[in-house]
Amino acid sequence: MRRRRLPLVRWLLLSSACGRPETEGWVSCAADPANPTLGGCQVALAVPGEFAIELTDGEETVQFSAEIAAGGVNVPLWGLVAGEEWQWTALDGPRVAQGTFESGDLPMEVGVEVSGAAPSTLVQVLVPYDCAPGAFATVLDAGGRVRWTADSGRRDIDMAQFTEAGTVVLIADKSAVVEIDLLGRFLLDRDDFDLPLHHDVFRRGDRIYTFLANAWTEGDGLSYVEDIVVALDLAGNEQWRWDEHGALDATLAEPNTSAFWSSRFPGSIDAWHSNALFPTETGDVLVSLRRESTVVRVSGADQSIAWVLAGDGVGRVFPSDFSLVDGAGAAAFGGQHHVALLPDGHLTVFDNDHARGLELALDPGAGTATWVGEWPVDAPCEIQSSVFPLEGGHRLVTCATRHELTEFDETGTPGRRLVLSCPDGAPVPRTARGQPIDLWADVTVDGVRATRIR
Repeated sequence: MRRRRLPLVRWLLLSSACGRPETEGWVSCAADPANPTLGGCQVALAVPGEFAIELTDGEETVQFSAEIAAGGVNVPLWGLVAGEEWQWTALDGPRVAQGTFESGDLPMEVGVEVSGAAPSTLVQVLVPYDCAPGAFATVLDAGGRVRWTADSGRRDIDMAQFTEAGTVVLIADKSAVVEIDLLGRFLLDRDDFDLPLHHDVFRRGDRIYTFLANAWTEGDGLSYVEDIVVALDLAGNEQWRWDEHGALDATLAEPNTSAFWSSRFPGSIDAWHSNALFPTETGDVLVSLRRESTVVRVSGADQSIAWVLAGDGVGRVFPSDFSLVDGAGAAAFGGQHHVALLPDGHLTVFDNDHARGLELALDPGAGTATWVGEWPVDAPCEIQSSVFPLEGGHRLVTCATRHELTEFDETGTPGRRLVLSCPDGAPVPRTARGQPIDLWADVTVDGVRATRIR
């Protein structure tokens, strides 16, 4: 276990300002013995009021604060590092208390190789970590240390998202939609779907979006697998759906013998292989059709297709509403994953045909999609993968095939790189996507707010 000599500057300032601190046991803090990335402080207040506790390992400092009732209350802590000594300072009006505790060992081994010395704006990143014997949703920091982890209780995590509500939603084993809060509590665990789930999950507001798949026999006598976008409420009940069957003509799909659905729908053609979705703030949904190298925007109001963006700017089955403008680089893409709309209206995809993150500026009025930037990674990178913006114009690009997460600076130069592996020669984890987050960036759980100080 690594221990540090912790600075006492903050403690001394509090002591001189408030007199001799009270440490008669009105607050005590400890790590969770079952999960060292979590902890809690047991607080006893005579009257209700604002309570704050600062926590540091000597490198980073966070404040957890809340309005709490009188009596004994547990204030949760999250985002800790295993095997560290943590110093806490509690504030309750004129009362001050201080103490330390040590976090224990992780429930699983993690292999992360970190390289690259360029300036970094990456704080933490959420990744599925599927090393045997469990499948964990895991948050790593920029140094490769585990800052949060939760066992999904399944064999494989197909996709995970850190939500705007400060929870983690995931799909696992192509059969379950799960939502877990930062204290490791399962808020949703639904696995009674009649059809298989796959590829993507995304919570927007009070809805959780994902894909279902089914096979239909068309007039040509052939069976085609098509997708259904469903939106669930937070209890797992279906609220909205868009069926590709009926909206798209599967008989126009290129014939193929897809191994992806061969066990569930033997002999069927994988029509479009929808592999990514992005709900907009206005209720529309972007859907990626991998086999057509096309992205469509579906109206949340009437389920019509608002626009089509073909990766070649023309489209085979679905004529593109945008012509491509190359600018300083090629705007064409193919076999894409992880489609997203940025706040400025730009669209990003991971372009699997060219092993790069790609950003395009969409102008629906002019009908143009203009190249903005690209972030290439080493091939092969045929499956999944992602591209996310970071502070300062940086980008985080994940190559799922190589299990590499690469940070690019504002000039497009690659810098910090994290490479995931499994210990003892176990199968390499499913690194479907790496989402940059910060567990201490004004995240609230049960009325307790975490605010990063440094």
